Amino acid sequence: ELNRKSQELYRSEQKFRVIFDQTFQLIGLLDLDGRIIEANKTALQFIGIEQAEVLGRPFWETAWWAHSPQLQDQVRASVKKAAEGEFVRFEASHPGVDGRMRNIDYSIKPVLDENGKVVLLIPEGRDI
Repeated sequence: ELNRKSQELYRSEQKFRVIFDQTFQLIGLLDLDGRIIEANKTALQFIGIEQAEVLGRPFWETAWWAHSPQLQDQVRASVKKAAEGEFVRFEASHPGVDGRMRNIDYSIKPVLDENGKVVLLIPEGRDI
């Protein structure tokens, strides 16, 4: 029984990894203080960094936002709103790893537990 449960958990994690890392969108997971728990491969490759460079750091203090103090302030405020339960969406221009500016449609979505309490935040970005 323990072995079967372990295999089910492993398969579930594999499915999550495939979806999370193979999607076209820039996706991450944040704690309620805005610290990065995880970022998908697409988001990391967008600016040419490794997961270890961002884990545990406040989202607004990462390389994704380093080019604009105004965007850093906007992201910090957006994380606060999302942590309070609000869905936040905005557009921003970003230099990609190739140096070209890209317009990104961003959102930060609160994830609620079964009691309606915010437990995680999901930042997403789509190249538009």
